[in-house]
Amino acid sequence: MNMMVHLYPLYQRLCQLGVQLPPQSIHRLKLFCNDTLKLNVESNPFWNTENVDQFEKHWLDQLRDASKLKFDFIVTNPPYMIRKTGFITQPDPAIYDESRLGGAKLSQAYLYFMWIALQRCDDTNGQVCLITPSQWMVLEFAEQLRTWIWDHCKLLDIYEFEPFKVWPRVQTDSLIFRLCKRTSSLPNSNHTLYIRHVGKNMALMHLLDIYHNFRPNQPQLYTDNPLKYKHTPLTEQNRQLKTKHSSFSFLLPSVSFLDQLESITQHLGRICDVDPAAQKVNATAPLIWNRGPNTNPVYSLVVRTAWAKETFGKEICDRWLKPCFYWNGKTISSATGGGKEGEFWKHRDPLRLGKKETSAAEAYLPYYGVDVPFYSMILVNKEDADKLKEDFENKGPWSALYLYLREARVALQADKKEEDIANCQHNKCGLVPVKIIHPINCGYFTRSQPRPRFFIDRQEMAVTNQCIYFTIKPDYPWQDPEYYCGLLNSTLLMFFIKLHCSYDQQGRMRFFGRLMAYVPFAPPPSLEFMQQVSTLVQGVTLARSCLYPFLHHCKGGQRLLERVRNFEWHLTPTESGIVRQFEPPADWRQGISTSNTAELAWIIDLVHTVNQSNAHDIFVVLLKLNSLFQLAVDQMIYHLYRIPQALQIEIEHDLKLDNLRQQWSDISSLQIPREENGSANITEWYQSTLSMAKSFIDLSNK
Repeated sequence: MNMMVHLYPLYQRLCQLGVQLPPQSIHRLKLFCNDTLKLNVESNPFWNTENVDQFEKHWLDQLRDASKLKFDFIVTNPPYMIRKTGFITQPDPAIYDESRLGGAKLSQAYLYFMWIALQRCDDTNGQVCLITPSQWMVLEFAEQLRTWIWDHCKLLDIYEFEPFKVWPRVQTDSLIFRLCKRTSSLPNSNHTLYIRHVGKNMALMHLLDIYHNFRPNQPQLYTDNPLKYKHTPLTEQNRQLKTKHSSFSFLLPSVSFLDQLESITQHLGRICDVDPAAQKVNATAPLIWNRGPNTNPVYSLVVRTAWAKETFGKEICDRWLKPCFYWNGKTISSATGGGKEGEFWKHRDPLRLGKKETSAAEAYLPYYGVDVPFYSMILVNKEDADKLKEDFENKGPWSALYLYLREARVALQADKKEEDIANCQHNKCGLVPVKIIHPINCGYFTRSQPRPRFFIDRQEMAVTNQCIYFTIKPDYPWQDPEYYCGLLNSTLLMFFIKLHCSYDQQGRMRFFGRLMAYVPFAPPPSLEFMQQVSTLVQGVTLARSCLYPFLHHCKGGQRLLERVRNFEWHLTPTESGIVRQFEPPADWRQGISTSNTAELAWIIDLVHTVNQSNAHDIFVVLLKLNSLFQLAVDQMIYHLYRIPQALQIEIEHDLKLDNLRQQWSDISSLQIPREENGSANITEWYQSTLSMAKSFIDLSNK
């Protein structure tokens, strides 16, 4: 009955297409089930060792050998993910080429269905139709599969659907596409047609009708239409796939501004090296990409600073611990009780896993208190472990630390019996005078986290592998960290980062070095230009340094953090009410950063005038400064990369960042003049922007 239900829609479709079917009945069907990754009798969940079904064995043998069984039509809706039960079947290497598919641990189940279907597609008349996410078309994990497909197959039709369109509860886009073999004799199979409808809020059935009625031979109908399409002929010129990561992005209807952006920036160098170890080879990249060490087990090598001082004493902490930029990812109060880590800390320091935390990383300045960092990292490597053991055996002053690390190794690394105590190689933890930090996992940009969060650390804080950090090459001529921090936090660089670092269809990002190395870098045209950007970055940093105490000392102030992150300054009545509850302690100004430039000293002077009656007005002024300085940084970076205004607007619209420009839409002077003799105009524009910023203070005083 189940099979009949699946066959009936096929029968209906054949009738719609006018296919004449001779009257006949479907005979009894003999069915069996199996694990697609194995395809042998033993992998049948109902396998009976005493009574092997010869029919099943015969057809499994046929299915396992792609040369024995070919199909004219294969239609499949594969599962998207493998890992749902926690158990992963190891694919049979006789059926699946793991070098092409990347391994089951990638969890993209549909790649395996694509592989087995394409292997069994008839070389002359066969067609395969699938529905999958779009990510395999461009992302790095499917590079080898794309190479194989392009060598052996032809992509015929590709229809794109927005997230939630095909599967109402699934936040993933979908592709319905058709392929055949390169040797196919099918008519009209020497081009790829890709169709995408960019209209929003359209019912699925309406969209299907639009796709069904599409007429590629009438292009005049689609010149100013949300239906975008592209015909890509299969020719000798594109017979060899030469795109980066063998990407199929060239098949997609191009977003016009992407082509324009590529033409403007293609001659530029890159912001960091592809291989950090080869930093001495490429002199054009200014930055060195680093990642914090894998502090395994992190739940013992990162501790609360206050607990460590109380437990180990000042001497041990000064010698073996460093303040650490870190956030906790577990909690004892979870259903699992924090697992073995929760059990380890339950009676030592329950606050270590007191709550699951989010990163304090924010653009320009992290959002945390002014006290000694909450966490510290224990810097003990293998060589140090021997020193601690010797000290313990001699009843030396470091014995408490040795005993703790011994207990941690036994409790959290029970299988590492060759190790005496917990330790890690910490040489990449970032103990350098200046570095620019960012969490390695960025997620995707949202209203609550709308932008990158690069910030400068001058306190030599350690980082774990939760973070990446940049250092400036010591022999590079431009050495201003504020300049690079502003560049990395700019809207333009944000677009490039999203373009190159996304790894799934939702736009989640990981800032791996090999991906960041694709971000183009335009060197500053002069020392003066670099210093001007640097001053603006210091302005944003200083404004945020003054804004954070308001958020800390207003009841419900955390709700205002979104305004800071989005560079907005128009408050709702509710938000204004929150600011008016500002009740700071007497020493609240101690955590405010001091600017390195006299040009911004007036901001500090402004904050020293805060009292109960003017706190709201000064808070709004600080929000405006935060916003204006970021807009100015963006404008200078656009100018540096020679991005015209129309293209700027398209980039911001794509990133859903129209709000910053809209905040200042009534002030045309914030657009940098496009004259060719740029430096003099830039200086004039820069001074005008600073004057505008200072004018906010005069208005607030009135």
